[in-house]
Amino acid sequence: MTTLSKHRITALQILSNGLGLVTEMNPMSTPKTQPFLSPGRQTWNAPVTNWQGKRSNKSLGTKDVSEARAICRELNDLAKSQLLPDDTALSLVSPIAYKLYYDRDKFIRLSGDAAPITSPLNRDEANEMLAELVALRKRVKELEGIETKYTSLKNSIEGKRLEAEENSPTIAEVRDPYTEDVKHLNRQGRTARTWFDRFAIFIGEDTLVASITAGQLDNFIKAQAADSGDYQKATKTRAEITRFFGWIARTYSLPTPLEQLPKLQHKATPDIKWHTLEEVEQAMSGQSCYWQGIIAVLAYAGLSAHELRGLRREDIIDLGKKKGRFLRIAPHAGRTLKSANRKRSVMISPRLAPYLDSYLATLPEDATYVFTAEAGTDATGLWADGTFSRHLGEHLPKGMDALSLRRTFGSLLIRAGRNEVEVAAAMGNTPTMVRRHYARILGGEVSTKF
Repeated sequence: MTTLSKHRITALQILSNGLGLVTEMNPMSTPKTQPFLSPGRQTWNAPVTNWQGKRSNKSLGTKDVSEARAICRELNDLAKSQLLPDDTALSLVSPIAYKLYYDRDKFIRLSGDAAPITSPLNRDEANEMLAELVALRKRVKELEGIETKYTSLKNSIEGKRLEAEENSPTIAEVRDPYTEDVKHLNRQGRTARTWFDRFAIFIGEDTLVASITAGQLDNFIKAQAADSGDYQKATKTRAEITRFFGWIARTYSLPTPLEQLPKLQHKATPDIKWHTLEEVEQAMSGQSCYWQGIIAVLAYAGLSAHELRGLRREDIIDLGKKKGRFLRIAPHAGRTLKSANRKRSVMISPRLAPYLDSYLATLPEDATYVFTAEAGTDATGLWADGTFSRHLGEHLPKGMDALSLRRTFGSLLIRAGRNEVEVAAAMGNTPTMVRRHYARILGGEVSTKF
């Protein structure tokens, strides 16, 4: 091999290493000089052995670890090449590496005409190497641009989502693990499963969790709120979505679209709805004694759907002809009470008694609960969550439900002359809530006997 070829190989090797490119000139070699960061200092240092064999720690004059490593690679190549300080191949070496290895500043010629070329390289070969250097620098700049774009995409929300989709589970795959993990939130996790089933149908069971967008979630919230027509349902649905994607983030370390989910626009709560006695009596017309008893207890005793489902035979208290009979509303298994105010006793009025007694006559004496489920039972024989309201709706006219029947009881009490404190005690509410809900009746409607 000629001296010129040796110079060309050595120069290109030093150039490629200095630019951080991969070279296969000596794949088995291991660098001897490695950068290190001294305690309390910001610039990188390295143990340098100069061309005369003297070893000492030197500052690399940079805070960038990549630049420090590139300088160390140049120093290692210089140690292998053993070139003299005035060798022309060293023109491609960075000034900092040259000074660290040769203990002198690098001499740079300003022009090829300023001094004759004393190396074996002629002008054409030097120009050829310079053209290669320019091409390599241009390629490095292109690669740096690609790296910048890749890093920007990878760190973006869209990039993280695309990366997460590669290992993302489907909706069907997370159904059982999720409902099992959150079933402690309610009895046997029915609420979690019921909500998740609706969510899976809307989104699609084969949909990747990581591919779900904020727009899809917003549409699901609107669809759920449209079914009930109130802001409270939308808030509850959003809370379920937040809980689900929080679990996804903890379990699968996937990014979530919650940050892009639009905020709920609070709408004024519409005025509550109740019914007249004529409407309630018409709804019970033609029904079985079972459903007549249910409708009468809701409308004439003001029980909620949860309270009615858990009503036991022993909760019907008979204190004799003088004191009358009562329905006792107290917390026990199978009943959900939101607050201590719900613990109360409600008198069985003359309007309620015929319907309730007619049904109790058909109830087996060994029955624990008054209204055992006709269909959709849970482990205790009671109506399952959500099933009761759906079956009740099949026996009521449009626009009437368990809540509107309960509010009918409150409106009847107010029309009968009861004040807000008495109504609140009978319904398990607060006087403030009664005033807010029944303000238009308290405003001066004419009272009638109830």
